[in-house]
Amino acid sequence: MMVLADQRWVGAHGIGRFAHETISRLKSPLVLREGPRVLSLSDAIWTSRQIRLHQPDVYFTPGFNPPLRSHVPVAFTIHDLIHLSRYNPRRSSALLYYNTLITRAIRRGDMVLTVSEFSRQEILEWASKVGLHDHDVFVLGNGVGREFQPSGPIYPTQHPYVLCVSNAKPHKNLSRALRAFRMSKLASECQFRLVCPHSDEPRVRRLVEGLHMREEVILMSGLSDDVLSSLYRGAVATVVPSVYEGYGLPAAEAGACDSRLALADIPALREQKLEGAVYFDPFDVLSVCDGLEKAAGSEKPTREPGRNWDEVAAALESTLTTRSGVRTR
Repeated sequence: MMVLADQRWVGAHGIGRFAHETISRLKSPLVLREGPRVLSLSDAIWTSRQIRLHQPDVYFTPGFNPPLRSHVPVAFTIHDLIHLSRYNPRRSSALLYYNTLITRAIRRGDMVLTVSEFSRQEILEWASKVGLHDHDVFVLGNGVGREFQPSGPIYPTQHPYVLCVSNAKPHKNLSRALRAFRMSKLASECQFRLVCPHSDEPRVRRLVEGLHMREEVILMSGLSDDVLSSLYRGAVATVVPSVYEGYGLPAAEAGACDSRLALADIPALREQKLEGAVYFDPFDVLSVCDGLEKAAGSEKPTREPGRNWDEVAAALESTLTTRSGVRTR
């Protein structure tokens, strides 16, 4: 089976991690490394041409950018529907994209992949609203890398710290997490720090400085998985404050390192069933603060190993192999 895979999604973000970990494990895939901006009509046309040029058995993209046309089976990935939510400032353009290219792909018979049962149900609900009923959505899930395990180096720091792997996007809810940490006993009495990997960006800096928390917050970026896993292992607790997630990879990675967890009480994070996690209302700063304090004071858990990327990639390859025997219109 020859798989043509869109490698342009690889990057330092959730879809980027999924793209790298799955494509790198496929057996001798033919990859697309350069092309037009994804999520555009020109990208959909260009991808269609690449499929005609390379003549694969199946085309796979780890993102939600199906080709305009295809004479071979197509599998594309919708990780969540955050693009259609009120948290997306460009929701109107996302609606246009979904209501044209995504609906066209589903009607054509393209396979829709996703990463959680929560996302699957959301996609099916959206599809039914636009008149798409006769299709299915396949859950592959996400995985954790080999670096994320309980044993290993611990990140050296001068202060004990709470870890929050986040960014400034509205649904990540970093502002409430910062305010909750500032009012917690951890910051006021114990002189803990809040460490935010992958957040060393202008918007996060402005947020931290606006809350006068420059001394309490440590921003980091460009970290390897080895360093990130050492941060999970050394944290007093890891907080995931998001008001919306399709999966929540930081929770899975922290859980694999047996970190104490303070998690937003949202469906995707509940679905992971991470033992010993403390859940809070992500819309209530006092609840976030309480969750932080309870998690930090809880007993350190010992969890069963989570799903790894080899298992996710095997599920993907099995799905693509089965699908490659079905020709689409």
